[in-house]
Amino acid sequence: MEKASECEALLFKYFEGLDEDRTALYESMKYSINSGGKRLRMIALLECARLFSSDVEDCVPFACAVEMIHTYSLIHDDLPAIDDAEYRRGSLCNHKIYGESMAILAGDGLLNYAFEVMLAASLEHDAGKSHMFIRAMNEIASYSGIGELILGQAIDTQAETTIDVDLLKTIYAKKTASMFIGPMKAGAIIAGASSVEIDSISRFALNLGLAFQIADDILDETGDFDQLGKNTGMDKSNDKTTISSMLGIEKAYDLSRGYIADAKEAISSFDSCDFFIELCDYITDRES
Repeated sequence: MEKASECEALLFKYFEGLDEDRTALYESMKYSINSGGKRLRMIALLECARLFSSDVEDCVPFACAVEMIHTYSLIHDDLPAIDDAEYRRGSLCNHKIYGESMAILAGDGLLNYAFEVMLAASLEHDAGKSHMFIRAMNEIASYSGIGELILGQAIDTQAETTIDVDLLKTIYAKKTASMFIGPMKAGAIIAGASSVEIDSISRFALNLGLAFQIADDILDETGDFDQLGKNTGMDKSNDKTTISSMLGIEKAYDLSRGYIADAKEAISSFDSCDFFIELCDYITDRES
């Protein structure tokens, strides 16, 4: 909770000057940014950088940009054409407040603003350091782009007739794990990690993200609104196949625990990895 609050203070600074009375765009963007959340992807980027450097100030714009990208993806996921959700984080979804057209534009705005923030940070430094920042931004762009996050969303909307466990794992890797892999690789790059170390970070993030999504599936079946801040049973009501609905909750738990074990193994070679071990345990036991 403390780390999330610290991240929010950094994030909100990018929205303090966005005020425009002729359109609800900025209000809509800020509504979703301000709606809470665990800020896990932002925290993961910063904590990953701390594995390699005591100074993570250069990572802050990139961590904030990641949260903007994540929030845009949630706004679009919740739209009637995709998940048709009513609540997110205990509050009405963006489109329920501002309408579908403004919600789409708010998502677009957050995505574009994220790249404005990262590019501005990259241009503040000399060519050598800027190149490192562009490498980090490329990881974030790639894992949130048409080969990963967006592709996963697209497959997910069209996969119901041919769904199997392997395809579900692919969807989970792209829709969910990608937004841990890209940010954590970016944090490692900015902090000066080696290619071998970045590969270990990538393996950790992939397994963590897969476990996280399976936990989400299980909670959709077993949780309630007060726990999750959103309607439960949505997957079943939308006739959506998940790993937990396909394998059963116990086997889904077992699969999730296997991914967590692999994640812990990937991160264990690093000094001061306690945060990530605790994050793994949180994913296993989480109730929200």
